[in-house]
Amino acid sequence: MGTGPLCVAIDGSTGSVFVANAQSNSVTEINAATNTVSVPAIPVGSGPRGLAVDSSNGYLYVVNFDTDNVTVLNVMIDKAVGPAIPVGTGPMAIAFDSSNGYLYVANERSDNVTVLNGATNKVVVPSITVGTDPAGVTFDSANGDLYVTNLGSKNVTVIDGATNKVVVPSIPVGVGDEYSAFDSANDTIFVTNFGSSNVTVISGATNKVVGPAIPVGTGPRGIGYDSLNGNLYVADWSAATLTVMDGAIRKVVDNPIPVGTGPFAVAVDPSNGYLYVPDQGSNNVTVIAPSYLIGSGPPSGSGSTSALFGLSNSGAYALVALLVAWGLAGTVAAAVFSRQRRGPGALRPASPAPPSTPPSAGPPPGST
Repeated sequence: MGTGPLCVAIDGSTGSVFVANAQSNSVTEINAATNTVSVPAIPVGSGPRGLAVDSSNGYLYVVNFDTDNVTVLNVMIDKAVGPAIPVGTGPMAIAFDSSNGYLYVANERSDNVTVLNGATNKVVVPSITVGTDPAGVTFDSANGDLYVTNLGSKNVTVIDGATNKVVVPSIPVGVGDEYSAFDSANDTIFVTNFGSSNVTVISGATNKVVGPAIPVGTGPRGIGYDSLNGNLYVADWSAATLTVMDGAIRKVVDNPIPVGTGPFAVAVDPSNGYLYVPDQGSNNVTVIAPSYLIGSGPPSGSGSTSALFGLSNSGAYALVALLVAWGLAGTVAAAVFSRQRRGPGALRPASPAPPSTPPSAGPPPGST
């Protein structure tokens, strides 16, 4: 694993997981079938952040914050396709619009969004003005809109993917809104607010905030949606945990799940429900597996069990930490827990006990 892993994307067609390493200017490829590294370091631009897979051409798009461009990778040969594409200043995130084949890049330092055509890998709209310090962008496949989280202005700008025009300039959210995830079952967008340690929910049907903000762990950043169980998982960067929310009732439904230091993002494999969490501070990726592996041994490619964090009275929730050493500059931690949905009155897991051998904290995480 490279240094400073931040963002993660899953290519369902190839069964690969890609992690952007911001401090080593590379992308690591993980084989999702074995949870082992298949390619340790694919060179990209300086300061890679957001990742997106274009399902129509199979390319991986990597935004490079320091060099103000996007690297396009052919994941079949793990090499760049042509020169990097210039975009705005300080690109942080990217989203693929499956309805038109376009990719939308949020440029934090120039306060705009650049639109790329995935068919030609050329810029089609150089600049769509949004709020201050746009840090994230999410595509809503139900209404065709793009939701841009503006870190500096504490709001979300909505772009119509059909016209590439702003249709809602500002939806107020919490403090330090960075990233978001689309809940396809309920047509809602969940926005993490780093500064206020909560999540704001926006209705895709009305483009209005739904209900009060949901408290989560300290310093939430990335968030991922699991279409298999309807849960959303929030990476609590400061707390080093994942918060589990039920998308239908918009509530926290489990105790926090311990992960590595400085969890930055979450990606869910839609084929099996595995969660992949890059841990910025400990230079590793935590892999959380579904409950059917409980009792059948560790996931393929994992090492021996090193700690038992907790088991609920009902047996509905368990978390087992497995440290997987790759002989590289980092590790993967694999875990097992239940993906059974629980209602508000269901039994909760026991409070996590500290691991017998705590993982290395690595260098102190730095805010990006």
